[in-house]
Amino acid sequence: MEDKPRLEVLTTPSSYDGVRLQVENVIVQNRDLFNFKMTELPHMEVAVESLKKGNADLLAMSINQWKELDRDGLQISAFLPRREPTWVLVADDKPEYLPYGGTIVCEKELIKRQLLRMRADLEVFSLAEMAIRQNRDIEAIEGQPAEELELLETLRVNGEIDGYVISRGKFSQIRTRVRRHTLGMQREKPTQEFERSTFISPPLEGFTVLVSRSGFPNSVISKINDIAAETCYQIENSIYEALSDDLKHVSGIFVEQKKLSTILKQYVKLIDDSYALKIGENYLIPSNKKSRDM
Repeated sequence: MEDKPRLEVLTTPSSYDGVRLQVENVIVQNRDLFNFKMTELPHMEVAVESLKKGNADLLAMSINQWKELDRDGLQISAFLPRREPTWVLVADDKPEYLPYGGTIVCEKELIKRQLLRMRADLEVFSLAEMAIRQNRDIEAIEGQPAEELELLETLRVNGEIDGYVISRGKFSQIRTRVRRHTLGMQREKPTQEFERSTFISPPLEGFTVLVSRSGFPNSVISKINDIAAETCYQIENSIYEALSDDLKHVSGIFVEQKKLSTILKQYVKLIDDSYALKIGENYLIPSNKKSRDM
């Protein structure tokens, strides 16, 4: 019987981005192929230094963390399946049914603009802007995701805000039962594009990579490399890097790879006679009447 490759994977404490949980799941799902050992280190800088010294084989991180690193002597050896990139609104009601003039906290300028496009009456602030309005000192919790989440939920429960927008990774860390509403692209339900607003997620959301030292044989872990995620990242990143700096924070980009059969099924669903597509106040409803001869 062939021995399973032994791989030590470094992780860091949850950054509320979904990476840690995804890596744990991948390790569990692939234990029949690899002899994994997962080691947690306190900070990304410490983990990178440990990897460079040869104390481990792989280091898990988000693609945004990778882009911020000093990448000298490192390489991406595998992409994990892309996590759902859409953000969520934590509120009692869907965005369409929030109170008139409702107050929302959202850190992403892109999503703020999309919310206001849908509901121009809403008041959308960053947490820092909200703190200034309330004369509240939040300096002690800035950059502390757990404390910021706790404050946001307290503001919502107390009725000081009507909701807040966060990433799915952060939402997964909320311990209490709250309602969430996906600010989605409606890509799985094409008919809803006519009924609900479309929210394009911020670029490069949801990518998790396994990083190694330069020269690591990527073929060893090719079975856990998601080629579709890698391809989508390359295209999405090329578009993103081509943007000017003043546009990057307000641009939504999402690249997805689909099979032709999936595209055809969605197209058929869109035009199927059993669907009435609402556009404004008009309905496009299939009719049995024959058109006039021209």
